[in-house]
Amino acid sequence: MAILITHHSALEYWLNYRRKPMPTTLIRKIVAPCFSPPNSETLEQTRGLGLIYPLDVMVKSPKEKRSQGYFRNHVIGKPLPEGSVFDTGNEVYVASPELCFIQLSNYLTVPQLLHLSMELCGTYSLPLPDTHVVEMLTDPKTLFDIPPLYTTTRLSSFIDKAIGLQGQPNAAKALRYLADGSASPMETILYLLLTLPYKLGGYALPKPQLNPRINLPDAIRLSSKHEYYKCDLYWPDFKLAVEYDSDLHHTGPSRLASDSMRRKDLALLGIKVVTVTRQEVRYIEEFNKTALLIAKLLGIRLRNNEAAGFTFAQAELRKVLLEKR
Repeated sequence: MAILITHHSALEYWLNYRRKPMPTTLIRKIVAPCFSPPNSETLEQTRGLGLIYPLDVMVKSPKEKRSQGYFRNHVIGKPLPEGSVFDTGNEVYVASPELCFIQLSNYLTVPQLLHLSMELCGTYSLPLPDTHVVEMLTDPKTLFDIPPLYTTTRLSSFIDKAIGLQGQPNAAKALRYLADGSASPMETILYLLLTLPYKLGGYALPKPQLNPRINLPDAIRLSSKHEYYKCDLYWPDFKLAVEYDSDLHHTGPSRLASDSMRRKDLALLGIKVVTVTRQEVRYIEEFNKTALLIAKLLGIRLRNNEAAGFTFAQAELRKVLLEKR
């Protein structure tokens, strides 16, 4: 009996997958999906996935929508585009990460959806929500240097094919603010605080590149012993980098010497570096000064004081970004 896991349960599956990959196969074409309403047999099929019940699953018609027991039933309503479903084995299928993005856009605010999606198209994985409350400091259980689950290019292509699916317009709007390549929770927070529009509590600055490779010329490379650097946020047209100075890193003479050499090497390339500390991010008044400085270096005049409701939106955005997933 085949079932399709969707919505929040599919998200949970992919969050688990990033921390411990499992065999999955993309179903290229779904001509006539025969996913059945769940029953006791279905419950046994899903036991080994390690997901929290009740599970979100797809049913074929509104007559089967009434949820009960271990399952929440959803009617998709439209044919699913190619790339919507993965086979996990044992006749259990799961909605693709791209389909999850569309489905969750019906339930999450734009900042919530972006906070989550920056992680999924980045190279880190936060602890799972049911095991740890994630504060703004990087938790030692956070995984780093792992492959992204999807890219903005793949997501854009899928959203274009998903016209008619519930949530597609919301997903298309949110996609405008998303970026690839965040390497840590704090980079995501900095990016969203600086780039989201005023109405969402951000400073509406241009989107930077995240962790681009900046190659060093031979003359600098020989003395620095580095071939390249990566900057957390980088605006290449302005040669401006913003970097988070984490107080979780080891301090001492070697760290100070390394940071000093890095700043000098980047300065020789004409790159200005603005360092942002945990204290500055935590407090709105301090971060306002940081945003003003970055905007000035970008040749932009901030209009946030003129935007109605900005202070409230700013506080709401920080609740999403700094408290928990």
